[in-house]
Formats: sequence, C-alpha cells, structure tokens
Amino acid sequence: MERLGGSRHAQSRRSRESETIHQDEEEAESQPRASAYTSLSYDEDDLDKIGSVARKLRALEEKVEEKAGAKKHTLAKSPFSARVHAQKLRRKIKLDVEKFIGKEDPNVHLDTFHNAAQMAGCTDAEECLLFFSSLRGRPVEWFNGLPHGKIGSFKKLSEVFRKKYQDNCIKRKKFTYLNTVGQREKESLTQFLTRWRDEVDNVEEMDDKTAMSLLMNAFGRVTSTLNFVGDHPLLIRKPTIRHGSMPRRRS
Repeated sequence: MERLGGSRHAQSRRSRESETIHQDEEEAESQPRASAYTSLSYDEDDLDKIGSVARKLRALEEKVEEKAGAKKHTLAKSPFSARVHAQKLRRKIKLDVEKFIGKEDPNVHLDTFHNAAQMAGCTDAEECLLFFSSLRGRPVEWFNGLPHGKIGSFKKLSEVFRKKYQDNCIKRKKFTYLNTVGQREKESLTQFLTRWRDEVDNVEEMDDKTAMSLLMNAFGRVTSTLNFVGDHPLLIRKPTIRHGSMPRRRS
C-alpha cells in the first residue's frame, strides 16, 4: 500500500510540472516577438545623400534606355543589315569625292567613291556606312526610303544605286566602232592619237589587248606613210650608217 501511494504521489507531481511548462509556453507565444533586425535611424543629411544617389541612378538608367532606344531606332531605319552596323568606324574618315546630286553617271560616282575608299583603307562595311555622305539632294531622300536592313555589302548597294540612276549612264558605243576610226587626211599622228583616246572613252569597256589590236588596225589604215613617220617625234627615222662606211667630205 505504501508503494502504491508513493507512485500516485510521483505521478501527481509530474502532472503539475507538465501543466506549469505548458502554461509558460502559452504565455511566451502570446507575447510579441522581438524583431530580428535592429531598427536604423537616419538624420536629415543621410536622407539627402540617399535621395541624391537615387536620383543619379535614375538619371543614368534613363540615359541608358534613351541610348538603347536611339540605337534601335537607327537600326530600324537603316537600309543596312546588322552585320554592316556591327562594324564601327575605326576613325574619322573624309573621302575627297564630289557629291552625287542625281544627274551624274552612277558608274562614274561608284568608281570614284570606291577607289577613294580603298585608298583610305576602308572595309566593305565602312564603305556602306560612308556612302550616304557622298549624296546630296534627291538622292538623300531616295536613300532614306530604301527597305530597312536589306543591304549587307557594298556590291549590293552598288547594284541598287546603279539600277535607280541607270538612265543617267553615258550611252557608250560598241568597241568595234573603233574599226571605223582612222587617220584623216592632213591629220598629224599626234592629232590622230589625241582623237583616238577621246573615241576610246566613248566606247564600252575592253581589255588592253583588244585596245592595242584596234589601234594597230587603225595604223594599218593610214594612207600616208610619210605623214605617219615624219610627223611624230618618236617615229622619225634616223639615217642608217653601215659599218665601215663614212660619208665623204666634199673637197
């Protein structure tokens, strides 16, 4: 009986301790928890500095957005592909080329521009980007109206430009026309060669071998051998002196 009474007394004591612990936990949960972070306080100067930094960051963001938007707008309006625009101009390049106003021969302008660009060491993409600067007046409007992002090389740009202004091309004769050109009566060789060069400028392109052949044919049609030989200082015949023979002096 004593053992049974002692056991009941121990259980009653453990029950009271458990209830006490449970009540303490409930009270702790009912109390507001302390913040894990320490509350910071700023004076007026600190707030001004923070505001200034925030304004600068916002201004920088606006500039970046504006620049990105301008670049996007430029690419959207440009007739050149992204590959061409990826090539930045390495330096300030100024080409000594006359402005094309829409009345000149496009082939002459393209050749002049291309040769000047090559002499300046320009890449293909740089030639594309610089070509706009060689235009003035109506051609500028034409350039701005080109489809966007379609031109990826100077060759393609040349084709489009030439097609637009092909009516301005100088109508050249067939090079076979030179077969009808010969030295006129009483025309010196110097005068004939000068006229020949002018005629060559008015015919279609030909290689040097063909040009030389046509010139030799023209020489073959010269009617006066004396005029051919005597009038040109480079073709004057010198007197032939045979070995062992000397002209005798008159006594």
